[in-house]
Amino acid sequence: MHVDERGIYLPSKGALDLVAWNEVRGLHGRMPRPKVKDDPNSKPIPAALLFQPADDGFLAAHPQLVDADNPQVPRLHLPGKSTVNRLTRAIASFRPDLLR
Repeated sequence: MHVDERGIYLPSKGALDLVAWNEVRGLHGRMPRPKVKDDPNSKPIPAALLFQPADDGFLAAHPQLVDADNPQVPRLHLPGKSTVNRLTRAIASFRPDLLR
């Protein structure tokens, strides 16, 4: 993954897919959380970068961001909170106005 003045480059089938800054209205880094101990219905929440698309064609242009559990909220699953922190810092250096 790479961030620069054009946008976020995501790995996609052996290549890089550019999500340009003008394609998103907002981004949110979500930290992972374990399931709640006393709640049998609770599920762990994985680390992710959540996207607020600028238009309806976003998911068609970036199908790797479709989440099967919630297809209305595009997301990039991340391996952990250090990656969330590193990625949001990189985004803030180019487009702090997009972080929510």
